[in-house]
Amino acid sequence: MMMFQAEIVTGLIQGINIFFLIFTFIFLIFFLREYIKTKNKMFGYLTIFFLTYFLQNFFQAGEMISQTIDEKTSTFMFQEIFRMLVLYSMVVLLEVFERDISFSRRQSIMTILIFLSIGAMISTPTFAPSVDPIFSVNWSDEELIGLLQLLFYVVAGIWLILMLYRNYKTAWSNKQRKVIKWLSMGVFLAIFFPFMAYFFILIFTSVNFVLLVISVLILLILNNLGIYFIGIAFLRIRSEPWLLQRQKVHLLIIYSKDGVLLYSKTFNVNISEQRTLLLAGGFSAITSLFKEATATAGDIKSILLEDKELRIISKEYFLCAILVDYSTQASESAHNNFTGEFEDLFKEYLSNFDGEVSKFNKAEDIVRKYFS
Repeated sequence: MMMFQAEIVTGLIQGINIFFLIFTFIFLIFFLREYIKTKNKMFGYLTIFFLTYFLQNFFQAGEMISQTIDEKTSTFMFQEIFRMLVLYSMVVLLEVFERDISFSRRQSIMTILIFLSIGAMISTPTFAPSVDPIFSVNWSDEELIGLLQLLFYVVAGIWLILMLYRNYKTAWSNKQRKVIKWLSMGVFLAIFFPFMAYFFILIFTSVNFVLLVISVLILLILNNLGIYFIGIAFLRIRSEPWLLQRQKVHLLIIYSKDGVLLYSKTFNVNISEQRTLLLAGGFSAITSLFKEATATAGDIKSILLEDKELRIISKEYFLCAILVDYSTQASESAHNNFTGEFEDLFKEYLSNFDGEVSKFNKAEDIVRKYFS
């Protein structure tokens, strides 16, 4: 009777797993297509993220249908490798979202932990097969692999919590706060809830077969939903690429070719209106000085400071500058879109500028769209 129940449960879990495998593949293809079309690095990292998750589910499905101990151990080992890579790619994805860093110190630590774990997995690991209530395998109690994996999951989990909390507290864009809420929900469902459910399964495995089945199904469903929440968070803003990464913008200034300040917006409380006027005059003077000294007709596009960067876009009647911590594809997209809309909205005023700058206060709506 127990064997019959185990076969039914295995078939049910396998069916659900294949269903989610198809959905994961759809996400993977969509983000790959978006990356090929837009060349936006966030879509590239999302493609890698869903690829690793697809392979994890693929080997998980393979383990469920494996009949021999060799097949079970091989598919189980690959499943655990890609499970760690999913979490690693999630941390990388959120780091690029937050700071546009391709490789950081925390990633170095995680890479060491991953290679230690994978090295232990592919060397000569010992497995502990089980046939009650279903045929499965796990690492033996003598192996350090489980301890290394646990250490990796704890470290990655703490960093994810800190990153998401820091992003939410410092975000000044309402739309981006919503993105971070979706990401937080996804991380909780995909990582932390399954982690708690795993210990629940360990406790009740030998106590109640029904509780075990319910726990496994909940773990499977919520884990997949969490991953899809992360995908949906970025799907919802795919047409607004300036939201795909956190923007660290301090100041936006628009000034005429003659150096007259037309419009400004400060996102940093430490930059006063008086300093804004000085900066506008300074930017204009530096631009004119370099053009005159180098005898070039080209405009300055950026000025690199020790910890900030000034990006400048030159149009027919004005220049638009933003001061950022660092330039990203998101900030560049926001800058270009804002400048284009500002030019379209005020082209008549700009071509016949009479010195009245209050007309440009309507630009606040465009700022709110792209920067706040």
